[in-house]
Amino acid sequence: MVEETKRPLRRRRFGCILERKGSTGDVTSIEARYISPINGQRVSKRFAPGRRGDAEDWLETERSIVDLHRRGMMTWIPPRDRDGNTLTPKLTFGVFADGYVRRHRRKDGAEIAGSTLRNLRNDIKHLKEAFGDVKLAELTEELVTEWYYGPHPNGEWQFRSECIRLKMLLREACAPGSKGAPPLLAENPFTLPIPPEPEAGSSDI
Repeated sequence: MVEETKRPLRRRRFGCILERKGSTGDVTSIEARYISPINGQRVSKRFAPGRRGDAEDWLETERSIVDLHRRGMMTWIPPRDRDGNTLTPKLTFGVFADGYVRRHRRKDGAEIAGSTLRNLRNDIKHLKEAFGDVKLAELTEELVTEWYYGPHPNGEWQFRSECIRLKMLLREACAPGSKGAPPLLAENPFTLPIPPEPEAGSSDI
C-alpha cells in the first residue's frame, strides 16, 4: 500500500504531527516528528489512527527533554536508546544546579573563572547538601523555609550568599525554555527575604 503524508493542519512551536494516508485516502497512522538538537536528523514516532492525543503527549515530553539538553542539564539521546529514566519529572535539584554552573556566564557572555567560579561552586556545593536529591518539581516553599530557618554552620556571609544563589537558580527554573518549552517550575519556592549583610566584625567558619 502506498502511503502519502498530509501536511499538518496547524503550525506548532515544536515538531509537527502528520496524518499518513493510504491509497484509498484513509488515515493509516499518525506521525509525530521533530528535529534532533544534536545532528539535525528527523526524530519520529508513529501512532495508530485516532491517537492524536498520544502523539501530542509524546511531542510534549520530547520538547521537555530537548529543553533540558539546551539548558545543559542532560545530554539528548534518541528515544530508541533511552532507558526510561530521562523524563523531566525525575530531574533533581542537584542535576539542575550542576547545569546552572556549566551554563553560567558573565554579563558580557564570557565564561566565569577565578574567584567568581570558586564562589559559585562553593554555594552550589552547600545547596546540594541541602536539596541535591530532591526532585526539582517537589522543591516546595516549605522545604526552602525549613532550610532557611535551620542551622547554617558556615557563617552568616555564606548563608546570605547561598540565599542569593538559590533565589537566582530557582528564578531560572521558572523561566520558559527554548522554542516555547514550559518552565520547569510554575513559581519560585524561595519567597523569603535575602538576609542583610552581617555586621562588621562578624566572621564565617
